[in-house]
Amino acid sequence: MGKRFELHSRGPEDPLAVEARELEQQVFLERFASNTPDLMAAEYGPYEDASRYIVVIDREHAEGPKVSGMIRIIADGPAGFKSINDLGRDPWNVPLEEVISGDPQLRAIYDPDKTWDIATLAIASEYRASRSTEGAQTSLALFHCLCREAIANGKECGVTVLDDIVLNQVIQPLGHAFERYADPRLGSREYLDSPGSTPMYCDFLDFRDRVRREQPDVFAALFEGRDIEDFAGHSAFEAGRLGSAG
Repeated sequence: MGKRFELHSRGPEDPLAVEARELEQQVFLERFASNTPDLMAAEYGPYEDASRYIVVIDREHAEGPKVSGMIRIIADGPAGFKSINDLGRDPWNVPLEEVISGDPQLRAIYDPDKTWDIATLAIASEYRASRSTEGAQTSLALFHCLCREAIANGKECGVTVLDDIVLNQVIQPLGHAFERYADPRLGSREYLDSPGSTPMYCDFLDFRDRVRREQPDVFAALFEGRDIEDFAGHSAFEAGRLGSAG
């Protein structure tokens, strides 16, 4: 019997990437009223060619297969990383060189070739209900795919700016992967209509080794897919796929 969910990783021209962007726009408009399609195009359009998508499909949705969640990854490219570039403008106004020089831990791992920007995360509204099993499974599947793909693609650093509710309720409970910048100027601020968003980064290798040592169950789920394989299939998932445009 097939699994309820499917994990996919796709480049920007793939039809599933189109569906992922539709969910991204829908969720961002729902949660942050000023994030219209025009604003999203202006904010993320310069990064589209370097964007890759992690997509979870619910094959048992009542209306047919449905994208239940997505993550947009931005690889290094001519436009750079949005989550780094945005630190140089309102509300933070901290130039890149100061972001890097002001944080020795980040400086030790930051190499654009080995960095991904975890730019957006969106989960469809019906999967965000409190205590929703399907929502929890979607979140876990997304993060598993992110961790597995990062290691498979030789990435050591992940940068992001996360809405504080998503950070505290969805991301950090899964092993506390992200760290705040050392620079006190890079704290939680109102950002793109989010009342509070925090710049963060992840040392993928340190996170992997720490949870393997301290939280073996978290390691088994996120990096090996244990338990996730009970509800999510990898038939469309290939390690390293995010390194291509296919």
